[in-house]
Amino acid sequence: MSSSLAATLTAVPAALVLLSLGVFVVQAARRPRDPDAVARGGKRLLGLFFRDFWYWLHGPAERWALRSGLNPDALTLAGLGVTVAAALAFAFGWFAVGGWLIVLGGSFDILDGRIARQTGTARPAGAFLDSSLDRYGDFVLFAGLAVAFRQNWGLMLALLALGGSFLVSYARARAEALGAECRDGWFQRAERMLFLAAGGILAPVIAWAAGISQTTPMLAVLGLLALMTNLTAFGRVRSVYRRLDEMASQSTPVSERT
Repeated sequence: MSSSLAATLTAVPAALVLLSLGVFVVQAARRPRDPDAVARGGKRLLGLFFRDFWYWLHGPAERWALRSGLNPDALTLAGLGVTVAAALAFAFGWFAVGGWLIVLGGSFDILDGRIARQTGTARPAGAFLDSSLDRYGDFVLFAGLAVAFRQNWGLMLALLALGGSFLVSYARARAEALGAECRDGWFQRAERMLFLAAGGILAPVIAWAAGISQTTPMLAVLGLLALMTNLTAFGRVRSVYRRLDEMASQSTPVSERT
C-alpha cells in the first residue's frame, strides 16, 4: 500500500471523528450523559467523557438497528467477522486499514450489548457468546501481527502480548468463579483494542513524519502491549490471591485459627 493511500485512510476517517467530537462537545452542555456510560463509569485510560462520546457517536446506528429488529447475537458474530478482517489487514501490513476495522469491530461490540438491554433480550447465553468471541478476536488480531512480523523479533512481542491478554481475561473469569471481584489493571480489553487501533491508524502518519517504516510504530505498540498486558495479568494474580486468602481467613472459625 502506498504511503499516500495509507495517509488518506488515516486522515479522512480521523477528520470525521474529530468533527463529530466537536458537535458532541457543543451539545454536551444541554444533554444528559448516557445512562450506560454513567453506570459503567470511567476507567483509568478510558474516562467517562470518552465512553459517553463513543455511545453518542453510535446513536444513529443503534436506532437503525432497533428499528430493523437486528438480533444482538448476529451483531456479535458480525463483530468477530470484522475483527478477522482487521487481522488479515495486519498480516498484509495494511496497518491503517486494520486499525479502522478494529474501531468498526468495537462498534459492533458496543451495539450488541446495548440493543440486548434495550429490547429486553439480554441473557447469560448472549453474554457468554460475546465473551468467548472476544477471546477469538484477541487471538486473530495478535496472530495477524505475528504473521506480519514473522521474520523479526516482533513475532515474540506479538506472542507475549497475546499470552498477557489471555491471562488478564482468565484471571478475571477464574476470580469471579471463586467469588472474588477482579477489575484491576490498566490494560483490559478496551484499552488493548484502543492501543492496537490507534497504533495501526497512526503508523502511516508517524512513519511519514519521522521518515521511518510503518512497522516501527507498530513494533513499539506491540512492545508496550507485551509489557503492560503481562503486568496487568501479574497484578491481577497477586490481587486476587490476596483477596481469596483474606476471604478464606475470614470464613475460618476463630477456634480453628488458634
